[in-house]
Parts: sequence; C-alpha cells; structure tokens
Amino acid sequence: EVTLKVWNLQEIDTAEFREFLDAAVDAFLQQSQKEQANPEDLMPWKQLGRKWHVMRKGLPGSGRVSWDFDATEKLLADFERMVLIRRVEEAIAELVVSGEAKCPCHLAIGQEAVAVGVARHLTNNDRLYGAHRSHSQFLALGGSPESLVAEILGKETGCSKGMGGSMHLVDETVGFGGSVPIVAGTVPVAVGAAMAFKIRKQPHVGVAFFGDGACEEGVVHESMNLASSKKLPMLFVVENNL
Repeated sequence: EVTLKVWNLQEIDTAEFREFLDAAVDAFLQQSQKEQANPEDLMPWKQLGRKWHVMRKGLPGSGRVSWDFDATEKLLADFERMVLIRRVEEAIAELVVSGEAKCPCHLAIGQEAVAVGVARHLTNNDRLYGAHRSHSQFLALGGSPESLVAEILGKETGCSKGMGGSMHLVDETVGFGGSVPIVAGTVPVAVGAAMAFKIRKQPHVGVAFFGDGACEEGVVHESMNLASSKKLPMLFVVENNL
C-alpha cells in the first residue's frame, strides 16, 4: 500500500519524493500482476541502468499506461528548478520588505512551471526575451541565482553589472537575451532574433515572454503578423498575470 501525501512546496524533500515515487510504481506493478487476465497483458519491463519502462495494456479507461523513468528524471529536475525559482523569489521578496533591494521587483510566484516547461525545450543558442517579470525565465534557463540577487542589490557581480536591477536582466551564455520593464518592449526584439536565425539558416528559435496586459499593445500584433508571414522560428508565450 502507498499512503497518499499532500506535498508542501515549502517543505519538499526531493529524496523523500523519489522514494515515494518508487513505492508508488512498485505498488502499481504488484496490483497489475494480481489483476492481469493474461500474462501478455503486462508487457516485459526492463532495467537499463537506472532507467525503467513499465507498460500495461487493458487498464480501464486508458487502454495503455506507460511509466518512463527517463522522463521521470527529467520531470524531477524540472520540479527542482521550480522549487529553486520559488525559493529565490521568496528571498527577493524579503530583500524588498527589508529595504535592502532598492529597485522595483515583480515576482512570478505561482508561474514557475511556465518558464521551466518552455526552458526544457530550448538550448543556449536560442534566444528568450522577457519583460519586467523575468526572474523565473532567467533562472529556468540556468541563469545564476547569485548573479540575479547581486543585480537586484546593485552589485558589480550582477548579471548586468549592477546597473539594471530586477527588470534589466541578461545572460546570453544560457540563451537569455534580456528583459526590459517596457510592456511588450522585447517582443519585436525576439522576432528579430528569429529572423536572424532564419536568414543565417541556423536551427534556433526566438522566444518572447509577455503578460496578458501586453496583448493590447500594437507591437505584439505586428510582431505576430511578421513572424507568421515570414514563417519565422518564433514562440510567443503569454502568461496570465491576473
């Protein structure tokens, strides 16, 4: 038996979560073996190092269920990245409250999965551009938490040498082209990057992150029209900030 548990993001222990996941899979296998009408219903599952794949046919309402531990490892890595983003932003919030952070800071607490989900499919050669709420995108791509906090504190070790603050981030080594506080300001810049990739015949994409409030800006519609008409390798990501 596996005891169901509500996981608290504030107190998550990834090692404990992995143990819980392993126990859940074991229980699933045992139950499947008990229920199977035909030995062939439970397809052979193989161990490839630490990679597991389980597939069972004929489950009610699903037809086929698969469990790929290679994919699970990636999901756990994504989850760890989401927790990192949450913890860093909570620390930034404390800096704002204490008065140590002098620049305006816009958090993305609750939206960590959006940035991490997109970042998983990008490379350091792609170019992602954000707006005034871009801590999560910066960190999701692999940007240094230390350089982010240093930037917010106005230190020379910050990602923008301490001259930009929370809303002017950049780290092209991880594919983060930059962010600005102007609503929709980087959307056409991202489209420009996508156009450059197409002209140079490079297999990369441009990515623009912006909030729902930016959708009323004319430059967003112009950028979408241009990207569509030129068939550019471009991804527009709209976050719901309501």
